[in-house]
Amino acid sequence: MYLWVVTAAVLLPPLIMGIFAVLQKIKRNKDIDMKDEDFIVEISDSIISMGVMIDLVSAGIMVGFTIFTENLPPLIFYAVFGLLFWIGSFLIYRTLTFKVIVKDKKIAVYSSFGKTYYLSFSDLDSAARQYKPGKTGYEKIRVKTASGKSFTVKSREICYKYFKERIKSEIPTEKLVGFGVE
Repeated sequence: MYLWVVTAAVLLPPLIMGIFAVLQKIKRNKDIDMKDEDFIVEISDSIISMGVMIDLVSAGIMVGFTIFTENLPPLIFYAVFGLLFWIGSFLIYRTLTFKVIVKDKKIAVYSSFGKTYYLSFSDLDSAARQYKPGKTGYEKIRVKTASGKSFTVKSREICYKYFKERIKSEIPTEKLVGFGVE
C-alpha cells in the first residue's frame, strides 16, 4: 500500500501538468495565423522526446524494481528516480508552454510558470546579450521592459536569430548591451 502511494505521488502531478500543457498548446496553435515577417521563438521539439525518454526510463525502473523484486527498494531509490521523472516532466512542460510570439510590433510572452503577458517593441527598455566565445552555441538575450518584467531567449531555441535581429533593429543602440561582439 505504501509503495503505490509513493509511486502515485511521484508520477501523477507531472502527468497531469503534461496533459494540461498539451491541451494548451493544441488550443494556442489553432489561434495563430503567421505571415513571413512574423515568427515564433520556441524550444525545439527534440527536448520533448528527451523528456519522454527520461520519464519512461525512470518510471520503468521504479515500477520494474517495485514489482519484480522480493524486497522493496529503499526510499532513496524512489527519491532519485522520482527526481529524474520530475526533471523529464519539467523538460516536456517547459517545451510545450514557453513561447515568444512576435507579430508586427507586438510581442506575446508565454511563460512556463508565470502569466502570459503582451507588450510591444516600444515597451522594451533594454536588452543584454550574453555570449561566450569559448562555448560554441551558447548565447542568450535578456530583455527588460519599462514596467520591470523580463524574459530570456536562448540561442538553442527556434527562430532565435530572427529575434536577435529584430531586437537590434527595434531597440536604440544605447540600450543594447553586448550586441557589438559577434
